[in-house]
Amino acid sequence: MKKTVLRQILYLSVLLVTGLLAACGGGSGGSSAKDNSGSAATAEEAALVTEVINYDGSTDYTKQLVVTDSDEVSSLAADVSLSNISLPTNARGDFALELVYTPKDQAPGSDYYTVKVRTLIRSISDTVAVHPIINLCQDETACQNGGDGVGLIFSDFDTELSQETVADTQTASVAWDSIENQFIFSYGSETKIQPVTNLNNYMAVFTSYNFPDDFDFHEARIITRNKNINAGDDFSLTAHIDNVYVNDTLYDVFSSGEIDDFLWDYIDSSEEE
Repeated sequence: MKKTVLRQILYLSVLLVTGLLAACGGGSGGSSAKDNSGSAATAEEAALVTEVINYDGSTDYTKQLVVTDSDEVSSLAADVSLSNISLPTNARGDFALELVYTPKDQAPGSDYYTVKVRTLIRSISDTVAVHPIINLCQDETACQNGGDGVGLIFSDFDTELSQETVADTQTASVAWDSIENQFIFSYGSETKIQPVTNLNNYMAVFTSYNFPDDFDFHEARIITRNKNINAGDDFSLTAHIDNVYVNDTLYDVFSSGEIDDFLWDYIDSSEEE
């Protein structure tokens, strides 16, 4: 019988904090990381929190919650809101629900592909928009570290957002429809559909492989990422998450005050060497 491991998290009233506070420190003058602390969590939600002061320029900041369910995930949905968005000019803060695939029997190296299908909320400077997007990553190292590679954005959502309105909770989702051979992206009341047949015109990988027959499902994840940050910059982004559904079944409501490692793998790229 598998043992469920629980991690206690402290940060204001949030259950899951994947936050990093990089403050000016030490003799090096660079950034140093430390965990934020606060009162015991009581709110029934999770949060991916990034707060960085005096960025040292060493890495993109990527934080992930990866679904540990070993079965193939065809749909991922969650209630989400974003707050505490503060970005330098032309920098970006991303939140996404992602389904990740790799071609079968591919050898790591120059032909290494990762296809990420995502409903993406992106903030650039003081603007916010929702994108249905498919990313193709062709470099093994970049793929493993959450790199974007070639991105295709199909028919952006019409929903107008700002840093104020994105703080309102909405349900976001990404799904694979095996009956119609199409991806379905949604945010709030709006839905976008992308048939796979159209992808052959845009990505070389889809001319070499047939989707879905030649692909393996890799993982489903919830991710935040800060990019285009310069050394010395300050930036922050908090993504609040609740009521996660996997394959249309309720997966986690984050109600215990603890994060269940049996349900989630947490990855923080800023902590990896």
